[in-house]
Amino acid sequence: MPSLREKNRYVVFKVNSNEKLGFGEVKKGVENGCFKLMGQLNMARAGLRVMDEWENNKGVIKVSNKYLDEVHAGLLFIQGINGKKAGVESVYVSGVLNKAKERLRERDSPFSNLKKELK
Repeated sequence: MPSLREKNRYVVFKVNSNEKLGFGEVKKGVENGCFKLMGQLNMARAGLRVMDEWENNKGVIKVSNKYLDEVHAGLLFIQGINGKKAGVESVYVSGVLNKAKERLRERDSPFSNLKKELK
């Protein structure tokens, strides 16, 4: 018998900005950016939620797996947050929250991609 439970994905995103941004500002900016693209009905269907995880200008978004592409597009269209110039990019997608938290806590290193390729 199939399960009626919706499958979630956790999107780790990174905010690129020259100015300091707080979690509250980023949360509102991400929600507004996705709302502009998706609209109220699709936002409700997607179950989009910006999680309280925030470190090193990175955060986590919880979303239904069916609306993952729309959330990626919504993040790309964010030009600024709270009147400050900023860009948002998705870094990693996982089906497990703990894996997303691991990626959230990783420091950016110029050699991080090289290390993964050598393994």
